[in-house]
Amino acid sequence: MFVRSEIFSKRELSRFRELQTLSFSIIENCAAELHGGETEKEVAPDLVLRFREAGFSSFFHLPVVLFGERAALPGAWKTGNFYPKKKTLLKGDSVIMDASPICDGYLVDTPYSFCFGENLEHRDMMGGLAEFRASICGAVNEGRAFKKIACDVEQRFAVLGFEPAHGKHPGGVLGHRAIRMTPPPKDGARWLDEEPPHVRQWANIAAGRDYGPLQ
Repeated sequence: MFVRSEIFSKRELSRFRELQTLSFSIIENCAAELHGGETEKEVAPDLVLRFREAGFSSFFHLPVVLFGERAALPGAWKTGNFYPKKKTLLKGDSVIMDASPICDGYLVDTPYSFCFGENLEHRDMMGGLAEFRASICGAVNEGRAFKKIACDVEQRFAVLGFEPAHGKHPGGVLGHRAIRMTPPPKDGARWLDEEPPHVRQWANIAAGRDYGPLQ
């Protein structure tokens, strides 16, 4: 698959934003309907159906659904472990729901995480991620090498008490790809959307509110 990754027009960026918002809404709606007792193998195909009904034609990767300890990619994690299992959703479980659907040649990648029920460790972890939205974008605009940015993020993770798991993703993924545009954009690097679900989650956590789906 050949994927274009640079020099998009304002109209194209707007379409990316629309599809990203739609994809996040599909995942959040599915997450909000969970009542406990579902398995990953039940939820993942349901997500596929929802994306098909919304007009997405295919996927860069099929929806990933991880419950409980599997959300931390424990042990000797392999690519096959991302496939849905018979893991049952229980109160207090961490949840990752991640989909990369394609519509009319536009590919979006929309990972979403929340806790099914109250879990103070998950709340603290999610709240601690908020600082990276500004620091990563700022580092790109300062001209720092992407490798240096990635290493700085990983070192900061350790200070916060996190154990990075990106090395267990295919290709050792950390975040999403950033590219240097020629000529560079007049207003610098910026995020595609100012208020994706995780930004709303961080605001709710900071205010002491529920940060579950659609809150």
